[in-house]
Formats: sequence, C-alpha cells, structure tokens
Amino acid sequence: MITHLGCIMDGNRRWALQRGLPSWRGHQEGIEALKRTVDFCLQKKISHLSLYLFSLENFKREPQEKQFLFDLFLSATCAALVQECIAKKVRIVFIGDQMQFPESLRTTIDDIQMRTTEGAALVVYLLFCYGGQQEIVAAVQQIAADIAAKKILPNQINKDLFEQYVWM
Repeated sequence: MITHLGCIMDGNRRWALQRGLPSWRGHQEGIEALKRTVDFCLQKKISHLSLYLFSLENFKREPQEKQFLFDLFLSATCAALVQECIAKKVRIVFIGDQMQFPESLRTTIDDIQMRTTEGAALVVYLLFCYGGQQEIVAAVQQIAADIAAKKILPNQINKDLFEQYVWM
C-alpha cells in the first residue's frame, strides 16, 4: 500500500502553449491538477503527498511570470483551495527556503500552515524553492553553527542528529 506519493508539478506552460493559450493559463490549470491529486490521495487513503511546485530553477524565469505565480498563490483561487483542504482535513506543510519569496507570500504561507494544522486525513508537503542539495547544505551549515556555539560536539553527529536539522 502506498503511504507517500511524490509528484513534480511540471509542464504547465507547455500544456498551455500546446493548446494555444497564454502560459499563465497553464499555471491556473496546475491548481486544478493539484486538486485532482489531493482527491486521488484521499480516495486511496494515501497519507502523505509531496508536490514539487516552485524549484530554484523557477527563479530564472521572467519577472512577470514569477510575479504571476506569486499572485496566483495569493489569489482567491488559492484561498478557496485552502478552504477545501480544511474541509477535507488536509494539512499543508511548506518545505524549502521561504526567504527568497516576497514578504506577503511568506505571511500567506505561515497562515496556510497554521489554518490547516489540524488536518489528519492527508499531509501535503509543498516543496517551494526546494532542492535536495540545498536542504543538505542548510542542515550542514546549521550543524556547523551549533558546533561553533558549543551547542553540540562534532562526535555527536550521527544519522539521528542530522535528521533533526533537515527541513522535512
């Protein structure tokens, strides 16, 4: 039985362009794909869903497209999706380096996580500005800082300690 499903939410722009639509329309359709994926997990009793949404590579896109994506996240469409998640007992957790996002988006992220914290039917991890190597480097940097601050000793580093420093 599958307990954790991971999906890369990729191809929204290609989907739109293949249909002669503007790229932003593909991003809106991505929200619908997200809804279908959440419903699938709920139906199949899959308890964890990881969705790779906005990678570090996405920061290389044109400023207008990045702003559209941020605005989409702050839109009524997203607010309605969050309400649906609350009703369906879905918890939303963001994983990644949020410091690269506008303050308004970080505030919204915090609000969404707080409002969905009681969700127990499904935990959805939104990997936003996430990269595996980035996560490892951030963990190692924090461990080094804690060693320098004498909070831990180098010989205390093991798998269990390292797991305390990773984002997920």
